[in-house]
Amino acid sequence: MLICLRRKSKYVWVVMFAINETWQCELLHSDVPTWVHWPCVCLCVFRCTVMPTQHDVVWHECTCETVHRSHHVAIASPIAKKTCVFSHNINTGTMSIGGSAHERPTLAPMGRGDIVLVTGGSGLVGHGIRSALDDELRARKLADVEKREYIDALGVQWVFASSTDADLTQTTATQALFDRVRPTHVVHLAAMVGGLFRNQRQNVEMFRVNSAINDNVLACAHEHRVTKVVSCLSTCIFPDRTTYPLDETMVHDGPPHDSNLGYAVAKRNLDVLSRLYRRQYGDRFVTVVPTNVFGEHDNFHLDDAHVIPGLIHKFHRAKAHGTPMELMGTGAPLRQFLYARDLGRMFLWALRNYDEESPLIFSVPELAEVTIKDVAQSIARHLDYDGAIMWTGDERQNGQHKKTASPDKFLALYRESQGKEFEYTPFDQALRATCQWFVEHYDTAARV
Repeated sequence: MLICLRRKSKYVWVVMFAINETWQCELLHSDVPTWVHWPCVCLCVFRCTVMPTQHDVVWHECTCETVHRSHHVAIASPIAKKTCVFSHNINTGTMSIGGSAHERPTLAPMGRGDIVLVTGGSGLVGHGIRSALDDELRARKLADVEKREYIDALGVQWVFASSTDADLTQTTATQALFDRVRPTHVVHLAAMVGGLFRNQRQNVEMFRVNSAINDNVLACAHEHRVTKVVSCLSTCIFPDRTTYPLDETMVHDGPPHDSNLGYAVAKRNLDVLSRLYRRQYGDRFVTVVPTNVFGEHDNFHLDDAHVIPGLIHKFHRAKAHGTPMELMGTGAPLRQFLYARDLGRMFLWALRNYDEESPLIFSVPELAEVTIKDVAQSIARHLDYDGAIMWTGDERQNGQHKKTASPDKFLALYRESQGKEFEYTPFDQALRATCQWFVEHYDTAARV
């Protein structure tokens, strides 16, 4: 790559060449030679000019979107008038100059050569994203869906990492994962999670582990100059005492509920840290806030499952042993339950389209809110359980009574970008599919 910086009538050439799969950059014919490193896999040549001054040393940022993948490179120049952003597209030959080093060029469409790293990719939401990718391939009538190894319909490579690939609480392990995958985009799902009672028992661990994971992932994404990160939050980050429905402006209006304070504060801080990287460095770090997610591949462990997988497992055991069901609380709390396959489609849309500092709520509409008692009765029906269902009646076991969240912002943005309404899977249909999956995988599913 050649970049030409014009100093009055004199050109200063920046020569970039590959050494061991790393681009090195040398500023020639200037007082201060400068080197930077740029992970890349292909050569491109273009020329840019800026108006110089004599002794300013500032950083330029150059984005070269090649046929293989998109990259950012920092170019140190002692002769630039101001910090500029260069954007060049080798396919079209177009180039733009302007802005500051902490600004990003217009987000380019994703395509062949991009690599998406999904942390926590073996969990519920990761499988929801995989299902959404499968659905896209089938909709486009592409062959060999099951053998594609997560190359999506746009040619983007997806790497779904799990805890066996890297311990994200450890900085060196996280760095090694990023060095190995070299992602251009990240979907950050990894977290220590659990239901109400695990959160109550392990608030300290929930805070410390999730804080470490989030700090390491965002730091590595910044160091590797990842094009975009979409991080997953939770509705538990919202204030306990507030008005409903919740919207994106209310995240930091007050303290979260005490029952899951450690997890909630760690997730809330992930939003804060994403905003800070965005403001200080111009990193495209965005956050989304799903409501209560459920579906196939959930964690059905009786000790730390969320409400729907926990109820499914308990009803299945009660049916098998012919025992009555005794459930904690009153069953009165209201929840918006979001099917993981629907959430997967939402994540794909956000990765390709959403680029705002404010978090974005992913939820079903308020009218789809149901009580825990209604959910329990539906599960009993789908599992053919006809025994007694009893509740302890202890309101202290209920958790928050409601956490109604508004998806209006997402639905409006989706409608604007896609030209159609977002289609949700009917709750009862999704619940039936989840119950069926659990029964079929009872003996083999790792998390059961």
